[in-house]
Amino acid sequence: MAAALFGKFDPLAVKHEVADPYQVDRTHPIYFNMQETFESWAQSLESLKPRQAYVKVGDRTAKITTLTIAPAKRTRAELHKLMERYAQELLTPTELLTSTAAVQVEQTGPVIVSRMVRLGND
Repeated sequence: MAAALFGKFDPLAVKHEVADPYQVDRTHPIYFNMQETFESWAQSLESLKPRQAYVKVGDRTAKITTLTIAPAKRTRAELHKLMERYAQELLTPTELLTSTAAVQVEQTGPVIVSRMVRLGND
């Protein structure tokens, strides 16, 4: 659950207290339970407006709104042409990568690559 990544459950978060000052001594507050807290966080994440996000730095989480960016002034064709130019100037052709990788495997043996993948709604 993504909501659990943004905060910690506070078992002392008060849900309701009696407003009548004469009854306060005879009652105790009602606290939010864990499910209510996480559901509240999940709803908050799902209801974000465009350009809004939650950012977590260390133990602190803050809701931010990003700057407005002007709409693109180029056509898709112009964008595609620019991407092709960058690809030619900055990237390595696939054929070269394949032959380089084959030489590396011959010289050093296969390279084992692994990564962790989170499945489900953890």
